[in-house]
Amino acid sequence: MNIDSKSKQDEGLTIKSGKIDDNEQNPEDKVTSAKITTQEDGTDNKESGKSSCKLAIKKEMCIKNEQSGESSTNNSFEDEMGMNYSTFDSDDRHQPTNTEERHTDEMWLGNFETLENTVNSRKRYQNQDEGLDDSEKYILKKIKIEDTGTDWFDDMWTFHLKYNSSNFGEWVNILCMVDENNIEVNARIAYTKFLELYPLCYGYWKKYANFEKRNNNMDKFEKVLEDGLIAIPISVDLWIYYMTYLKTERPAEVVHIRNEFERSLNLCGLDYHSDQLWHDYISWEVEINELYNAAQLYYRLISTPTSNYLNNFFKFQEFIFTKLPGEYLEREEYTKRRNIIIRSLETTHNNIESSNYESIPPGEDFYQKTEFTEDNIMFLLRVGIINDWQDSHKKTGKQFESRKIFEENIRRPHFHVNELDSAQIENWDNYIKFERRESGGNHERIVHLYERCLITCVYYEEFWLNYLEYLSIVKHIDVADLLTDVFGRSLCYHPKSLQLNLKYIDFCETQGLENIADETIRQLEVDHPDSMEVSIKNINLARKYGTLGTVYKHYLNSSQSKSFSSYIAVRYARFVWKHDRQLNLAYDIVCDTIRNKDVSVDDSLEIYTTLVELEMELNPKDHVLNTIDDLIYIG
Repeated sequence: MNIDSKSKQDEGLTIKSGKIDDNEQNPEDKVTSAKITTQEDGTDNKESGKSSCKLAIKKEMCIKNEQSGESSTNNSFEDEMGMNYSTFDSDDRHQPTNTEERHTDEMWLGNFETLENTVNSRKRYQNQDEGLDDSEKYILKKIKIEDTGTDWFDDMWTFHLKYNSSNFGEWVNILCMVDENNIEVNARIAYTKFLELYPLCYGYWKKYANFEKRNNNMDKFEKVLEDGLIAIPISVDLWIYYMTYLKTERPAEVVHIRNEFERSLNLCGLDYHSDQLWHDYISWEVEINELYNAAQLYYRLISTPTSNYLNNFFKFQEFIFTKLPGEYLEREEYTKRRNIIIRSLETTHNNIESSNYESIPPGEDFYQKTEFTEDNIMFLLRVGIINDWQDSHKKTGKQFESRKIFEENIRRPHFHVNELDSAQIENWDNYIKFERRESGGNHERIVHLYERCLITCVYYEEFWLNYLEYLSIVKHIDVADLLTDVFGRSLCYHPKSLQLNLKYIDFCETQGLENIADETIRQLEVDHPDSMEVSIKNINLARKYGTLGTVYKHYLNSSQSKSFSSYIAVRYARFVWKHDRQLNLAYDIVCDTIRNKDVSVDDSLEIYTTLVELEMELNPKDHVLNTIDDLIYIG
């Protein structure tokens, strides 16, 4: 597969403006004209301007539908290369699953007025020769040349993305335009910032890489792909794309290519849809005549429950029967298998010789009659190899069948900013429970499924918590580095999550990272000022550092919540009562809180029961009874 022969979905959305013949332009016009590229990844673009016009019309129709309130769900944007932008961030050909996803606004949520003006302007440029004299044509050419400058980029960047960087539709709009205008500085700014915000959009890593390749920046092309694989290490499609590039452009680097293939299989070889990656690796080993390596890969593949496990076993059998066994078996194994077959045939031969030798007609070859030939030896040897892997194949089939229902219910396996429907969330949850229960503690399979899930469900905090809960109970493998990585990614997407941050504080304490734990607590106090869970965590840390009194005072002075203030006051009072033996101070803390915060029994029964306890320690029995009577009256 040539890296330049791209699939339809590899192409970015390109809206081609009508061209002005250079012969008709003035010199100053040529200088200011924006370069319109005619090639994509080294392949000549032979499409005419008609397809661009069709795309412009489709956009205009979408705008009109939006303005009139009509549904535009049936209009999926396709460029001249056939790319369907209802699945813009995935090459897996899965269609959107709900109305919100199918709606074309998914990809064009941004500035519709700007888009409509662009469409109308381009229609005017395409028809500029009709009914115009030479001077008017020249004026229109000037307008067009000025319109292809970078003012639009500065405007969109300053007034839209800079102040509203989470507007995904506006991002899609600007990425289309920078790709069309082919201005390298603008494109790098836009792609870099976009992929910082949405690193899981693997389709845009490919678009960015293709942009650099189209401009002959091969070092940057490789760097973009490498960054993409760091961002999404389990992306099968991105690995296939990268390995195709290495095989095509750097074929002499055999060791490096093999190492990268192995890295790809270690990261995503367990993926249900990883068949093509496996076969690309096997085909490459066959091409360089490393048949032993190819056979070893087949042994691994037929033990992996992928979507095409049946076809994989057929290909394995074809490989075994079309290649010489001596080329894909080690010499020792080949000799051993061959000798076993020969001894078996000799035994059969001797039995036949003793019983049927006289029945063989004169002139016939005895060894041919008993099929004691080299071809037969090789045939039996091949059959023996396949039989050895039949049990493994059957086991793989059972694993495939048990997972098939979950895999078929995954309608959107790629990242998307839109929410998942409840059925998809439930399916992922059930799949994870199944894998943890049925895989026999196969840590690699469980981790890979969590990682797949968190591409689709990255915005769902419960799956991150579930993953961390699983890793926390793993004992037979050191998962400290993986825990650090998962915490980092989860807090990147959920920086203010109370539960994730509390778990992270616990983790930091176990790793001896007290400074980070303290910094996290400080930030949580800002994000969740009246959270009892945060206060408890901070109080526990303060107890370790000997600063408990200071922390209690801080919470009492800063809290605006009656229930939270009461909660802190009770614990502060008990601390000075039991620890510092300052009974009067404890009594004052409780009374001041009740008075200053106007706390009623309904707000906090606990603070009043604490008050009674302190009264019993400080005052005569009659005084305590009066206090209880007052509480009953208030209640």
